[in-house]
Amino acid sequence: MTSRISEDSLKEQTIAHFLSQGYTRHEEQLPFLSRLIDLCFYDPDSRKVVSVELKVKNWRDALRQARVYQLCSDEVYVVMHPEFVHRADIELFEQFGIGLLAFGADPERRVDAMPSPLLKQRLRERLLPYFEPQEVPGNSLSVS
Repeated sequence: MTSRISEDSLKEQTIAHFLSQGYTRHEEQLPFLSRLIDLCFYDPDSRKVVSVELKVKNWRDALRQARVYQLCSDEVYVVMHPEFVHRADIELFEQFGIGLLAFGADPERRVDAMPSPLLKQRLRERLLPYFEPQEVPGNSLSVS
């Protein structure tokens, strides 16, 4: 009997990859519209938000979900298991500007994400409270 591959098995390598790329913060299962973004990364210097959809093998579902995440993210990636990534239609990922990654022994980048053509700033702003500290009026630490 073969062991079942899970999306969780992709998570650790994906987090390590994006943290090594300079993203200093990440969140898991962020609510957005009627969905949950599997992983979301943030760079506080550039204020760049990158969302990631993890899928073992169903690239079509992953691409559909990633298109939704383009509404709120600067860039979007799909991470697939290396055993199944060859099934993905690379041209569609390139056409939509969605990145595609697969991790084996080393990161294997298949498609680089492009800046989201669908980004809506008001929707992106909904994610920022998860990453940026909120100022509370009357609770300043400054001394006059």
